[in-house]
Amino acid sequence: MRLPDEIRIVFDGPPGPESGRFVEVEDINSMSLNAGEWKERPDGLWELRVKIREPKPQKCHICNGAGAVDTPWSGSDPSCPECDGEGVIYVY
Repeated sequence: MRLPDEIRIVFDGPPGPESGRFVEVEDINSMSLNAGEWKERPDGLWELRVKIREPKPQKCHICNGAGAVDTPWSGSDPSCPECDGEGVIYVY
């Protein structure tokens, strides 16, 4: 699993005196993410607990760590699509 470049926290309206309500957390492709766990606090408020973990680098299984793949046609980008040519993917 690759780390997302960014996450998007979606609300149904802008900030202000009557702020929008939380809708969901998405990746850059608008796919829903399970970002954490909702917990009720003793003060009556709710919080979304998001765990931050250090990802573990592993050799890419598509290019075997080379960062490039053989391409059957001339002029195409040889960069591995799984690891973006880095030879490493990050997993939790």
